[in-house]
Amino acid sequence: MNKRSKYLISLAKKVSDSYKSNPDFAASMVTGSSAKGISDMNSDVDMSIFYKKPISKKHFEEIKKSAIDSGGGFYHGDHKNGFAVYHIIDGVKVDTGHGTITNHEKMIKAFLKNPTLDYNHQIIASGTLFAIPLYGKQFINKWKKWYSNYPEKLEDLMIKENLRFHSKWVLEKMGLERNESVFVTETILKSLENSVKVLCGLNNEYHPGKLKGMNYTIKNLKHKPKNLKYCVNSIFKIPQEKAVKEVNKLVKETVKLVEKYRPDVDTKRVNWLYNWEG
Repeated sequence: MNKRSKYLISLAKKVSDSYKSNPDFAASMVTGSSAKGISDMNSDVDMSIFYKKPISKKHFEEIKKSAIDSGGGFYHGDHKNGFAVYHIIDGVKVDTGHGTITNHEKMIKAFLKNPTLDYNHQIIASGTLFAIPLYGKQFINKWKKWYSNYPEKLEDLMIKENLRFHSKWVLEKMGLERNESVFVTETILKSLENSVKVLCGLNNEYHPGKLKGMNYTIKNLKHKPKNLKYCVNSIFKIPQEKAVKEVNKLVKETVKLVEKYRPDVDTKRVNWLYNWEG
């Protein structure tokens, strides 16, 4: 936990405390980089505020106005179904999502029972697991326990639906040799994204929704290619010829890990395409 994260968490605690005057205020948590302990001077604060029942329209308008008056703004939603705003507090952008305990728990149960590849749900799941409860920790800790049981169906979806990669030949011959640098960059990025998604499923780790800040997730992956961290951090900082070799190595090792730990998954198609030579 670095110094900046501690400061942002203390700021989040003050924001949380400001809702205690509302008798229907039930829980709050801080997530994002501050909860991970890796914030820097460019980091904002990500918070969730939960109520026992929907707040009044008057209270909703007051929160909305407060956000706008601070230099922040209104994202979306309404007082009945939940909403999101952002305030500017002491020069820091503070995002707060608002909703009810009942609706939130319905959403969690529905997702765990019948997961899909809607990554917004995985962002919520991932964020909840490392979130720091600020108020009503009995609710937050209950949700952490629920999310800790990673759905088997989600594992299957993450592996099978993302086990898709271009062949080595396409990258080398149709990309590098033709000097199609944009195509090469696009293909490398897609292969990197798909590898990460497959590995998240294989390791029962919720996908954080984006590659930004991926080092935190990589640390939690027990089974992963040796060059995964290098690819995430450096693949677009090195010459494309080397980048192609690294991403091909990443894809090959990702498929091997699937074959080792999920031998029930059919990899014939992906291996054929990966080794296809035009």
